[in-house]
Amino acid sequence: MVMFSVIIPVYNSVWCIKKCIDSVLNQTYKSFEIIVIDNYSNDGTFDIIQDYQDNRIRVFKIHNNGIIAASRNKGIKEAQGEWICFLDSDDWWTRNKLEECSRLTEDYDLIYHNLRGVTAKGERCFKLGFPPKKDVYVQILSTGNIISNSSACVRKSVLWEIGLLSEELTIVGVEDCDCWVRIAAAKNALGLSPKY
Repeated sequence: MVMFSVIIPVYNSVWCIKKCIDSVLNQTYKSFEIIVIDNYSNDGTFDIIQDYQDNRIRVFKIHNNGIIAASRNKGIKEAQGEWICFLDSDDWWTRNKLEECSRLTEDYDLIYHNLRGVTAKGERCFKLGFPPKKDVYVQILSTGNIISNSSACVRKSVLWEIGLLSEELTIVGVEDCDCWVRIAAAKNALGLSPKY
């Protein structure tokens, strides 16, 4: 069994999908699979993905009807790894992301870390995510979401325990925050990687 299943939802991501996938393939930690969920792209995205000759990459197509949680849930259902990592198609990881996260898998059910925002010119412009100052459940409810999707690694059994991501139309755009709150309410083993 692989350790990490990396779920990448895509739709018309021809301009960024190669950099995204390559950032996973170039990880220093090698026990992973990539699950791409294509929302029937029509810009050549699927062709780029098909060009990869790597059996660690699996591709599924679904019509998610504007509910990206449906794409992520499809990926979770197909995942063979013990841990689920979310990665948006316009994001990418540094080479040691999975290695750093792997060091925390014994102690936590959800791992997340800081992200850097980058402008079109390649400049670092801001940071997302920060260590919780109090109980994660309380902090999310009181100050908003502190966990970015592309930084999150979640134990797959925990996602099944909470019923996966909500596909309710009323919370499209904040379904990730809803997921973290439900995990935090059910579990108290959430942690930020201090070295990443």
